[in-house]
Amino acid sequence: MIEGIPHNDIRNELSKIVDSPLFRQSPKLVKFLNFIVEKTLEGKAHIIKEYTIGKEILDKAGDYDPKFNASVRIHAMRLRKLLADFYQNTEHDIHYRIDLPKGSYQPIFSKAINGSTVGSANNNPESNEKSFNICVVPFTGFVDPETENISITGFCEFLTIKLSLFQDIRVVPFHSTSQYIETGGTLKNIEKDLDVSNYLTGNIEVEKDFLQVSYQLIDAESQIIIWADQFRTNLQNTTGIDAIDTISSQIVSTLAGYSGLIHYKNILNKNQPPPIQNQMANAIFWFYHYKMRHSSTLFFQAIQKLEKANEIDDNCSICWAILAQLYGDAIIYNYKTEKDPMIMAASCAQKALQLDPHGQHAHLAWAWAQVFYRNKQEVINSLEKMESINPNASYFQAACSFCYALTGDYEKSIEKLNKARGLNPLPYWWLNLGEILFALKTNNYEKMLFHAQKTGTRKVIYEHIFEMICYVFQKNIPAIKLILKEYNAKYPEGLVHLEKVLPAILFDEELGEKIRFALQQLIKMQETLRKEN
Repeated sequence: MIEGIPHNDIRNELSKIVDSPLFRQSPKLVKFLNFIVEKTLEGKAHIIKEYTIGKEILDKAGDYDPKFNASVRIHAMRLRKLLADFYQNTEHDIHYRIDLPKGSYQPIFSKAINGSTVGSANNNPESNEKSFNICVVPFTGFVDPETENISITGFCEFLTIKLSLFQDIRVVPFHSTSQYIETGGTLKNIEKDLDVSNYLTGNIEVEKDFLQVSYQLIDAESQIIIWADQFRTNLQNTTGIDAIDTISSQIVSTLAGYSGLIHYKNILNKNQPPPIQNQMANAIFWFYHYKMRHSSTLFFQAIQKLEKANEIDDNCSICWAILAQLYGDAIIYNYKTEKDPMIMAASCAQKALQLDPHGQHAHLAWAWAQVFYRNKQEVINSLEKMESINPNASYFQAACSFCYALTGDYEKSIEKLNKARGLNPLPYWWLNLGEILFALKTNNYEKMLFHAQKTGTRKVIYEHIFEMICYVFQKNIPAIKLILKEYNAKYPEGLVHLEKVLPAILFDEELGEKIRFALQQLIKMQETLRKEN
């Protein structure tokens, strides 16, 4: 089963699609759709890549290079359009829906209720808690008829599909919301009728060379605007479809994800834990607080709550994935847990992947666990799978940046960092690690100090640590003493722990030795200061 949907039911729906008149005229697209659905059902979604499709489905030659041949992307665009046409015109009862999100070749499946799909099957709802439910209400506006590849309905569908890729929220499919509005449903009753906490709506205007999108995120219960923004672009500089893609990516990354406005408003403002039975909501609540207000107290609270939730029901993938990440964090932050954190990080991540092979956080948790086992290729494989699931999730782009910095791929680390910043600026202290490590490796200490001072490492043993390492190589003893006195008082065991851990999680052994040397010098200075006091 895939998140509650039996494989045979998905295959039955697939048969209805490929046997329809629309698809019978397009054998290549039938082959394309059959391939991606079957590989997903077989648990092999990770092999669904542009190159593989080109070779297996489009019979491309051995020298085929997708960088210079767009045929797979063109066929994928046609497939998305044909699927949309099928659902709009089909006379069959819809039990499940198969969609191909833009920017991905992996299909997503939705379960239907009374003929309308309600919620992505990949989102795995555990209860009827509305904390993270959202829908896109049809936008208003005007689109110049001469403008190609842009429509208000198409834009709203883009938004809905991209939001549905975020596995920490639940999204009502756009056609269900549209049907609700068209049949007399009102925004006043949308919270109750569609079981949502928030809805997104706005206005899109396309006239001649300009595209402008205004949007609002609204609290469904109070009807109060939580957030509003607008984007404007000149279509002379880009195609209509690329502009829509860019703007919709910006919107979803601002709203969704662990640092998005949906969680910020629903978790941080209300500050009330959901019922323990709602495992996904519980996991996200405690993980969010721990990440945003990093402290040992919140760390142990999160561990305790998640383990209790898993005792009640151990079938929540995201609970296990977050628990795995927390146990990994116990190693680097020197948090003393009753269970072996290295073993728990790997076993919890493995459990998460078994429950949901397409879970984005599960792949991150597995990559994080493999860092401690120094399995570089497995780390990279997991990061690639993680990113492919939802490339617009800024938190996971930032996590990619952090992990690539540890593997020694500094160029890729900085590339992912810039993407994360472009999607949604994040507050995490570890965000600049790639730039810090690369500057240290190249002996660019001024640049290292600049990035180190940008990291807000409060309440953790990494507070000012990279600044002090930089000062060791700059031989700035007064600056070190100024920081070290306060550091000793806060983290008496910090330097000794970091001297063991930091070089151990760096795959660049030369850089690891350089950091070990600096930390040993700081430990000597720490001991001298203690004797003087």
